[in-house]
Amino acid sequence: MLNRFLLLLLFVFSFSYGKPYMHLKAGFANPKMDVSGYFLTKDDKKYTLEGTFGLKGFSRSHWYVDIGLPLIPNIKFESLPFEHHGKSVVKFPVDTGIFGIKFNAYDKVKSDVVFDTNIDIIGYYDIDFPYINPKLGLAIKFIKGYLYAKTERFDEEERDDVKTFIPLLYVGNEVVMPFVPFLFDLGADLELKGVAFHNSYFIDLKAMGKLKLTTFREIGIIYAGMGYRFWHLVLKRLPDGRKASPQMNIEWEGTFVEFGIEF
Repeated sequence: MLNRFLLLLLFVFSFSYGKPYMHLKAGFANPKMDVSGYFLTKDDKKYTLEGTFGLKGFSRSHWYVDIGLPLIPNIKFESLPFEHHGKSVVKFPVDTGIFGIKFNAYDKVKSDVVFDTNIDIIGYYDIDFPYINPKLGLAIKFIKGYLYAKTERFDEEERDDVKTFIPLLYVGNEVVMPFVPFLFDLGADLELKGVAFHNSYFIDLKAMGKLKLTTFREIGIIYAGMGYRFWHLVLKRLPDGRKASPQMNIEWEGTFVEFGIEF
């Protein structure tokens, strides 16, 4: 499946309608997101994730670089590392071994989700209409990290490493309207990346409003934005059909502040 996706990506790159001029965009964001869901280890133990972290929700900044060159599609690199540290209560089935008697026990669990590497490479083409800029393309995501859980009372410990590629479809749109002539523009960005395969799927939705300082438009534009981002990863099997280990059903959602430049 991955080979077919790479061939399709090359096809889009070769026949896209990229902008006939150069551009460079870059920015960084500070997300504040909450985590929920669960992961299932290779031993079929289920650990639930939950937590509301406020200002300490995410300790990793995100960044992107978007490059547009003549005659070839735009290429966007996104680095989206994240980590979650929290506690939750988990139910454990306990077999006493006496006359088949079983009961449920509860224990507090310390859980970590750390994806040190979470990189998206996007190839897309766009059409620059007045005030709007729709985008369409393909992407590939590379995730590398680990999931960790440790119970307090039963003193059980689990750690599973995560390393996989996920092919994605990408659509987006940017709307820009004059706000204060020769000084500010108001903008809004909407981006969606997603894929479904083998009872698994991934969704990444980003919506942002921004204020652009356009005083020195000929040199470059500085912007500040605020928005909402939602991820949902259900990973039961890998894109090549193999069973995922660990299996995951995890959601991240929350707000972010972003600053960037456009040339």
